[in-house]
Amino acid sequence: MITILNKLTMNILKVYEKICDSKGWNLYPGRNERILSGLSPGKRADRLAQEYYVNKIQNVIKILFAGILLAAIIFVSQLTGSNVDEDGRIPRRNYGAGDYLVELQAASDDYSYGKMEVDVKDKKYSLDETQEKMGEVYDKMATYILGENDSLKQVTENLNLPTTLDTYPFEIRWESSDYNILDTSGCINNTQIEPNGVDVTLTMILIYDDFTKEYLYNITVLPPILTEEEIYKKQLLDAISVEDDKSRINDYLQLPLNVNNKSITWKECKPPTVWLIIVMTLCTCVCIWKAQDVELQKEWKERERELSVDYSEFVSKLQLLLSSGMTLRSAFERIGADYEKQRKNCGKKRYLYEEVLLCNRKLQDGVSESKCYEYLGKRCGTIYYKKLSSLLVQNLKKGNDGLICALESEIKIAFSERKASAIRSGEEAQTKLLFPMILMLSVSMIIIMIPAYLSFGGM
Repeated sequence: MITILNKLTMNILKVYEKICDSKGWNLYPGRNERILSGLSPGKRADRLAQEYYVNKIQNVIKILFAGILLAAIIFVSQLTGSNVDEDGRIPRRNYGAGDYLVELQAASDDYSYGKMEVDVKDKKYSLDETQEKMGEVYDKMATYILGENDSLKQVTENLNLPTTLDTYPFEIRWESSDYNILDTSGCINNTQIEPNGVDVTLTMILIYDDFTKEYLYNITVLPPILTEEEIYKKQLLDAISVEDDKSRINDYLQLPLNVNNKSITWKECKPPTVWLIIVMTLCTCVCIWKAQDVELQKEWKERERELSVDYSEFVSKLQLLLSSGMTLRSAFERIGADYEKQRKNCGKKRYLYEEVLLCNRKLQDGVSESKCYEYLGKRCGTIYYKKLSSLLVQNLKKGNDGLICALESEIKIAFSERKASAIRSGEEAQTKLLFPMILMLSVSMIIIMIPAYLSFGGM
């Protein structure tokens, strides 16, 4: 797997190189190449840049692969895990497991019914138990629905029309012959009723699975005006209800396949999980790509801060060694040797002394001292190191006497700058601690004031 990933990454990098060559673009941005070289002294900048971008590409490929794999798994599970089979059947749950909703989409050859939810009920209990419980509800409901009224023949207040009763697993439906006078929630509108009153037929329907018991007064109720879409959907839902009643003893709910001489096809509506995962995967890839650049910038800023901190110490060592009679080259070799011993003991790497080791290696390879010192100042980058490299190059022509005096002056400037930097860091730390201090003060005041307030209230 790792070999395949490496080959794929190198192929992508080669394609990227060809595109850059054809467009005349720079393959690796110069700033990143300079940062990577500064963070790893002694290594080729182009190799470091290539490794860096190979690592970024591999991370993106891993995220893409994981996201596509997850999306594919969910897509396959949605195809194979549908609740509706080819014959338009939906499996029921076992006894007492409860109903569940299935979101479906229906369509015929010339019309689309849109999305709808179908309630698939669980299997039913015995007929004798259902009839016995309905009898108990019938006995209690006659007085329960009265509310503040004395009799159903003299209703002046709202009725209590529950849709369920505790301890009874029945669905209760109410129908009214005149919804302007009495609606299905039990609210009445008697402000414009004649003195003799208005007869309203109230029908209670007890439903449990396919068992139904009604109390009905024969009043004609006109249906509401529906749009064409609502009529089609109502017809389809009515057909589903009829099929549901027919197939309650079966393991499946048979959906209607033909309504009003229209052939119906059913398909379950699936959430757009696959596309959501793909979008999230792409966003994660972009974030990881950017995050590595941000992390690289943080390392570079930490290097600059470390170089600034080590400058005064390095100049002091250099001035001390030159004052003892060493040549400039010997002083660099001594500083580098001391750093290597220290690194072996504590294992901590310092960027400035890594640059000194790199300078020593160039000197051993035969590069002139002036070029090595100029290279050191260029790699360190800050104005202090560039000034120091100029002093060192001038020393090769004038001797150590002038250099020692210049270094003494540079030491004073470096320590004063280090002191100022420490003061600035302290001020920044104080600013960051301001909000926690305010928060602690607020908590302390609350702790003090609440007991005081409660004690005054008790008096």
